[in-house]
Formats: sequence, structure tokens, C-alpha cells
Amino acid sequence: MVMKPTNTTARPLVLTTTLKWKNLLHQVNLVKCGCLLTVGISLLFASLLQAQTQYFWTGAANGTNLVTAGNWDPNGVPAPSTGDIMTWDGRTTGPVFVTFTTTAMQGWSGQPGLNIYITSNQRDPVTFYASVGLAAAIRLNGITIDPGAGAFTLGDDSTTIFDVIWGGLSGQTHTWINNSANPATLKPNVRFRYGGGQAHTLNFGGTGDWYVFHHLRADNSSPTVITVDGPGRLIWTRVDLVKFDSPIQGPFTINGGTVIIKSADCLPSQIVNNTINNYGVLVYDAPSGAALWSMGIYGTGSLVVSNGSLTLSSGASTFSGEVVLAGGTLTVAGAENPDVSGPLGRGGVITFAGGTLKFSDVNAYDYSPRFNTQPGQIYKFDTGGRVVRFNTGLTSSGGSLYKYGAGTLILGGVNTYTGPTVIEGGKLVIAGSKTGTGNITVKDGATLGVVASSTQVTPGVLTLGTTSGVTLEFDNISSTSTAPIAAGTLSAVGTVTINVNGGTFAAGQKYPLLTWTSGTAPTFRLGNFSGGVGYLSVEGNAVYLNVTALAYVWTGAANN
Repeated sequence: MVMKPTNTTARPLVLTTTLKWKNLLHQVNLVKCGCLLTVGISLLFASLLQAQTQYFWTGAANGTNLVTAGNWDPNGVPAPSTGDIMTWDGRTTGPVFVTFTTTAMQGWSGQPGLNIYITSNQRDPVTFYASVGLAAAIRLNGITIDPGAGAFTLGDDSTTIFDVIWGGLSGQTHTWINNSANPATLKPNVRFRYGGGQAHTLNFGGTGDWYVFHHLRADNSSPTVITVDGPGRLIWTRVDLVKFDSPIQGPFTINGGTVIIKSADCLPSQIVNNTINNYGVLVYDAPSGAALWSMGIYGTGSLVVSNGSLTLSSGASTFSGEVVLAGGTLTVAGAENPDVSGPLGRGGVITFAGGTLKFSDVNAYDYSPRFNTQPGQIYKFDTGGRVVRFNTGLTSSGGSLYKYGAGTLILGGVNTYTGPTVIEGGKLVIAGSKTGTGNITVKDGATLGVVASSTQVTPGVLTLGTTSGVTLEFDNISSTSTAPIAAGTLSAVGTVTINVNGGTFAAGQKYPLLTWTSGTAPTFRLGNFSGGVGYLSVEGNAVYLNVTALAYVWTGAANN
């Protein structure tokens, strides 16, 4: 980490990210009676810190070349061997574009690498651009950008490779801090290699934004560990311009701030520890493709899906933060272990702000006790071919309900949401009660079912299909005076098939199923009638089931 100096001429010290104690122990190699000589360690540590130099960019020689001594104050070339600090503090005017043309900053394994420091006085943007491709590399460690600094960009929009070796110590951590309101950007033409082997950690921090257009993978068989400290944002779009041969190593850790995933393939399965530890905000916002996350999610942070398709296949997640469906589709494809773990974590409120919750072959769990009840919820569900039952009613004032996909959604409980209900596909069954006059629309080929109760379903407008017709299903029919559905306006195109799945009937009686105040009756057709024989009739603004005979029911009372 580059420690912020108290003024622009003070020299920051690079401590934890430059050297690790285990590397110091290896270098001193002073052992006596099995005990390390800490005096020797301290002396070596002090000598390394004294060797570190802070250089200030003046651009006096040619204004662009990092390896030209005359561009720096003091005159010289910053050295990766001592973790020198390359500082931009406003000594030039206008945007700064810098590059390197030789291997003078490439260094060797075991060297910590150069540090980039942009002070508050550097108001103009600083951009590192590629010029020599793979002919030379620069060895870097950390990046620190102060409040008020201009934008910083590592790499450019060309296809020329900008070759970076990150550090030279085994398992090194590279801290990137942006405290400016201007963005810091990593471009896709930056090639990663990690010095010293093993996994290196990229630690994003600061109050500002990091825009990453990169796969964040190395090209020398060393994994990448990603940690975000916040409180700013990491906005990550995967772009595979430069070659890589290494994976992401878990856990992916969000200690604070916001991580926005903009590509479906940013986070495939991680090696070693395939988990996400989230104590901030994790946003999935990939407009194309579909992501499958097999990792468990832990912590107290929230999960937001705002675009695209995200499938959670692990049932081991225990995160307790809010789940926000702001757009796109979130599919639960991991099994729920009630009150222990599941793909949506444990206990967090599920908020519906425009996205769809989709069920799967392995998960048709009732999450309704966790649904947000605040006004204006946009409940969207895709039952994924399953039968899903909600035993807790949907109660958002002004809320709406959209049912997608094959399968059946059963609404139990007391449903008091007041907005529209739209059945795009499959079947919606109102098995509890539904109050209010919110419009109900049944799209072509879809089904609306109502289990008759003491409360009528009373939509202001009931729309039954637009071209090819729909199906209505009724159950628990017994009243000869009150229809289960009483609509204000009926709008229907095509044939409406009516199934009666059960009830208490008497031969010679007629039972109202649907009434309306205005609108023209469509063609009704009786499909299944369980429990009797009969026909449908339209009388005024009502459709009736006329029972002519009851079905025989086997009792076996005589001789079994």
C-alpha cells in the first residue's frame, strides 16, 4: 500500500504490499538455536525502506518516456527493485500520456515493483499507453490516487500489448486505491504476469470508481485473488484481448463498497475456495449472456440483479443481506435447506423492483415469507415448469404480479396487492383470497384458476386472451348465487375453455362461475367437469355451470 504523505514533497513508504515477513525471513537466513534473529530482520527492513525513492514527474526531457531520467525529479529512473514511487503532482500542464520503451523498469523476480501515486494537485488525467508490445515490460506494485486528482488510465484502446509484471514476491498483494471522484480505468490491452509465483491478490479500494475492462487473469500460471475494500465501486467488464492461462482463485471478497459485474463470464468457478464473501453490495448487471454461479455466497452484504440472467446453483449460501430483483432474471437452481442455507441465503428480504425470480427442477421453495411488503413491489415469477405455492399473501399496496413460463403458481394466504395481475404463461391459481379491483390479464394459452371462497375475485377489467383464447379453472364450487369471479369489464377474444375441478353439486342446479358489469361475452366451452355432467350457459352478464347429473363415486360398500 502506498501510504499517503502529509504533503506533496514527503515520501510515502511502501510497507505491507512491498515485502512480506516470510520473504524477509528467507532473505536474512539467520538462524541460531532454531530462533530467527529479529535484529537482522529489522536492519534489512530498514535498509530497504531507506533505499526507496519517491520520484516526481516533470516531463522535462521528452514528456512521455518513463525510462528517461530527465523526465523525473530527482533525475534518474525509478527502480522496481526498491519499490520506488512514481509521483504525479501537477508539475506539468494538460493531460499526461506516458509509456516505456526499454526494459529499464522490468526488474527481476524477488523485487516488489514500482508504485504509482497521483496526488490531489494532479488535476489533469494521467494515461499509461503501450508502445513496444512484448519487447519490454514494467514491474508494478500498487496504485494510489488522492481526492481531487484527475482520471487515471492504465493501458489504452489499441491492440498493442502493455506488458505488466505485478511485483516479484510470492503471494504478493497489490493495493489499488482511488479516492478521486474521477474514475480509474484498466484497459483490456494490459497483459498480467505475477512475479514470484503463487496467487497474487488485487485489492481494490478507495471512495472512487475502478472501471475494469479486463479478465483480471495472469499469463504465467499464477492465479488472481480479488478483494474489494470499498467504499467506492468496482465496475468489471470482462474483455479477453490479451492472452491468459491462469484462473481466478477464491474467495472473492467484498469487504465494503459495491461490485458491479457487467459480463456473464467474469466469475466462473474459482479454484481453491469457490466462495464469495460479501459484506458490501454485489450487483449482477450483464446485458448479454447467462451466468452460472456455482459458488456459495456468505456475509451480510446484499445481492442485486439488475440485468441479464443469473443462475445460482449452490444451496450452501448463508448470506443475510437483501436480495434485490431490479431487472433480468435470477434462477434458484440450488436446493433449499430451510432455515439453514439456500441459493438466496438465509433470512434476507427479497425486493421486487422489475426483475424475475425463476424456479427450477431442484427448487420450488416457498420464499413468500421473505418478500418485501413495501408499496409498489413488482412481483415477477417464472415457475420453470414446477408447481410453486406461496402460503404468505402478496400484500404490497400498489404492487403488481406477473406470472411467466410453464408450470403453476398457487397464491395462498390473503393477497391484498392492488395493482394489475398478468399471466404471461402457465397457470396462476388464486387459492387463498384476493381483494381489490386490480386488473387481471390472461394471455393467449395461459390459465387463471380460482378456488372459490367467501371472498370474490373482483378485477376492474378482466382480459381473457387477444387472439387464440385462454382457460379458466374453478374449484370448490358450491354457491348457487355468488360467482368466484366478478369483473367490472370483460374483454375477451377467442374461445374461453372452462374447467371445473371440484365442488359440492346437486343435479338440476346451476352455479355462477363468472359475472361482469360491461363487455361482450366470448364463446365459452366446458372442458373438464369433475364430479358431474353438465353444460355452460350465458345468461345476461354471467356464465353458469348447469349440472344435469352427478358422477358415480365408488364406495365399495356392498362387497368391496
